[in-house]
Amino acid sequence: MTMPRRVLWSACLSLGLLLASRPAPAQSGLPAGLVDPSAPIETAHLRVKMAGAEAPVAAGARVALILEVEPKTSMHVYAPEQKGFIPASLRLEPNPKIAARPAIFPKGEPVTVAGETQIVYSRPFRVEVPVTVAAGQKAGPVVVSGTFEYQACDNRVCYAPKKVAVSWPLTIR
Repeated sequence: MTMPRRVLWSACLSLGLLLASRPAPAQSGLPAGLVDPSAPIETAHLRVKMAGAEAPVAAGARVALILEVEPKTSMHVYAPEQKGFIPASLRLEPNPKIAARPAIFPKGEPVTVAGETQIVYSRPFRVEVPVTVAAGQKAGPVVVSGTFEYQACDNRVCYAPKKVAVSWPLTIR
């Protein structure tokens, strides 16, 4: 069965008008290719959300970038102080517009799994990255990007390590 040309043309035109009426990412206030940083990112093992720097920041000022991490039920990720496993880590990409200090993780909790004590996060936790905007930086938007890496386990199995791209938009005033 073939569709009459008029019906097909009408459907294409309707779809084009529908798509044209949606704002482009840059029109919604985000640079092209940037996902809304206020929206949580979900993986099979946990949920992450970026926070901090909602207000404009002056050149030379410090700001704390926050990563809120919530392991899913029965999951845990290894804390940085755990040896012999792949611990949670947060690395920012080099950016000449900011100077970042190392990420600050909370102390993990000891948990016994399969008769072995491990230092993990099984409850929600926050990672903080102190960032200083470069002195003399011109006003405008800056995106700070990085990677959160972790290995999650439950009481039966450890899963392959995972990397999650994260980003924080800053506005320099």
